[in-house]
Amino acid sequence: MTDTTDDIAEEISFQSFEDDFKLLGNLLNNVLQREVGAQFMAKIERIRLLALSASNMRLSGIENMAALLEKQLASEISEMTLEEALKLARAFSHYLTLMGIAETYHRKTFWNHCCFGY
Repeated sequence: MTDTTDDIAEEISFQSFEDDFKLLGNLLNNVLQREVGAQFMAKIERIRLLALSASNMRLSGIENMAALLEKQLASEISEMTLEEALKLARAFSHYLTLMGIAETYHRKTFWNHCCFGY
């Protein structure tokens, strides 16, 4: 990747929250791909999809399927080594931190634009 921090910051400053969300997610994925490898990234994605699917099922009132997915998720996580679990926790922590930063930036930008005209 050849982007400098300034290039990325400039690119972020003119995008919507959804675009920043995608950009930062892709940047994190690129870094994680290099750091933990494709095999572990596939495991992270599988866990993410299981958790998301279980949550969506529960919100939709499909309790039996949600419970089944949650059981599968718990099984996959419990089979991880401590090192893998730490990598997983760090990956999700970095992701949530980046999304929080993007949300804060966009709220501040929106507030400044609406209330102060800049």
